[in-house]
Amino acid sequence: MNPDIDSKIYEDELIYFEEVFTVLRAYKTFCLQKIHKAQVSLDLLSPKHKALVEALSTNYDAFRNGVIVNEAFFSRIVEDVGSMFLKSNPLTDSYAKVKQAEEFQLPSAAKMEDLLITLRHLVREWSQLGAAERDSSFTPILKQIVSNFPDDRNNVKILVPGCGLGRLPFEIARLSYECQGNQPNPYMLFAANYITNNCISANSITVHPWVTDNCNQWSHEDRCKSISVPDINPRNHVLGTYSMVAGDFLEVYTEENEFDCVVCCFYLDTTLNMIERLDRIFQILRPGGCLINLSPRFSFNVVEEDSLHITYEHMISIVEKIGFDITFHNEDLICTYSGTKGVNTRNTLNAPLFVARKPIV
Repeated sequence: MNPDIDSKIYEDELIYFEEVFTVLRAYKTFCLQKIHKAQVSLDLLSPKHKALVEALSTNYDAFRNGVIVNEAFFSRIVEDVGSMFLKSNPLTDSYAKVKQAEEFQLPSAAKMEDLLITLRHLVREWSQLGAAERDSSFTPILKQIVSNFPDDRNNVKILVPGCGLGRLPFEIARLSYECQGNQPNPYMLFAANYITNNCISANSITVHPWVTDNCNQWSHEDRCKSISVPDINPRNHVLGTYSMVAGDFLEVYTEENEFDCVVCCFYLDTTLNMIERLDRIFQILRPGGCLINLSPRFSFNVVEEDSLHITYEHMISIVEKIGFDITFHNEDLICTYSGTKGVNTRNTLNAPLFVARKPIV
């Protein structure tokens, strides 16, 4: 490789990971400042109005305690990531630089949200509280995998792009398949790595997922609610091969005919251009391989004004025009999804499931 290009790639990755580790390091300061601003607003109330919400002051102390508990979890993740590699590379070098820095700039709220969403995904993917929600979407997918690939499972190679904290590919690997998850969000990737490789017992981690959320909170107890993860000991359950890969799906997966199956769960609807993803999935599938997709009828994760406004019927038509054959279709599946803010928030979705096979010839 050209050394100048190699050096440029290294510098770009170094800058990227410095930003990632700075967000992790800034979590406690960022959140405590947010709580402090709320307390300042409380102090500015008139004595008459302040008396009506006198319990809030005590609540703020509980919020701070929750942030400190979450900070301990993130610190464990960071230390684990920092020790993942023996040799120098952009990830470990940026980690060392951020760790040694005496000062750092607080990230924007948008960048911090990329980290905060990891806490909420812990509920969905690795807590007992999220078991019913997982079952509503994971179980139909797993049934289709077993139906389409019942034999010689160790030689069936499956990809799950946009896999969050890795629970779905983990469950697929539990069925003895070779499964790889792909996740572009580094915080989710770090957390997934920590849970699956470092946790030696169930419910060994405590976090407060909603402690900094003030959206749709029914009570102080809801906001301060803690959960324990993981709900199982991951080391005791994998029978197949399980791995996670970082990076953007379209950039990472370019080799044709690499996978027997691609599983998409609430993934195709999260992009401005799902056509590009569908086309790439067709390319990387082996002849006879299949796409198993579960997604809602609307793109709830896409900025509306930038979206192509592809309906579910459009998506099915695109799948067929790309070259897939639809072999299974269930339009009546109902799933829940609580990836948004607030312990009381639940999205109930009509999320059809289809299986599309790449022709052998």
